[in-house]
Amino acid sequence: MPGAERHEHQQRGDCRADLQWHLAEVRHHLPTPRFIPVHIRMPGWKQPRKRLARRLNNQLLRDRQREIRLSALHATHAAAGGEPHPHERLCANADELLMKRHKSRGQAMVEFSLLAGLLFLLVMGIFDFGRAIAVYINIAEAAHEGARQLVLRSNYASTYPDTVIINATLAKIGGGGMVLTEDPCLQWGCTSPSLPHTPNTGFIWVSPNRTTGNNEVTVRVTYLFAPMTGMISNLTGAQFVMSAGSSMRAEY
Repeated sequence: MPGAERHEHQQRGDCRADLQWHLAEVRHHLPTPRFIPVHIRMPGWKQPRKRLARRLNNQLLRDRQREIRLSALHATHAAAGGEPHPHERLCANADELLMKRHKSRGQAMVEFSLLAGLLFLLVMGIFDFGRAIAVYINIAEAAHEGARQLVLRSNYASTYPDTVIINATLAKIGGGGMVLTEDPCLQWGCTSPSLPHTPNTGFIWVSPNRTTGNNEVTVRVTYLFAPMTGMISNLTGAQFVMSAGSSMRAEY
């Protein structure tokens, strides 16, 4: 084959190459290599030589401590100076974003472990505070109901134990883990209620020595409340007494 025809044949072979590599000088990871088709109508002087293409394909870009082979960016997706499109840059940094996400998760776990104790302590404190409010409301309503029943029985002589008044008071509480009994000092006719000694128990005290007429009668409930949280116990003590009473005047 003559020299001129041989040169033309080699040039046509280079033009028929449908794939070529370009080196993108960027500092970011890129997705999987993409092959860029070369337009067959591109002028010959713009087509890269085969040796030049091989030399470019063998070049490696050193990124930190590892060597990676970078693919070419399409002309329509590349910015000036061979820089990748912002969308390409975002996709290329997916692994780095994932690594940062793992780091943020680890930091969140450490912060939660440091604050979890205080958080649970506050939750238990709120729980104990709610228990105390519920207990006080129950004994206040129970004392009011006992006083209503006591007004109806003010003309009757009361002897220890006064089961009618006690049962009416207990019925208003309706259980709830509260233990209430009649004050044992009533068998001696005490004029003031006594204090319970067992945690989470209480006494029901009724006005003794009632007489007929327009007199005032009183029902008082004392309850020994014991918090479940150490923080509340340090503030209020291991136990403290709650007291609620109701007084009414007998009309007959």
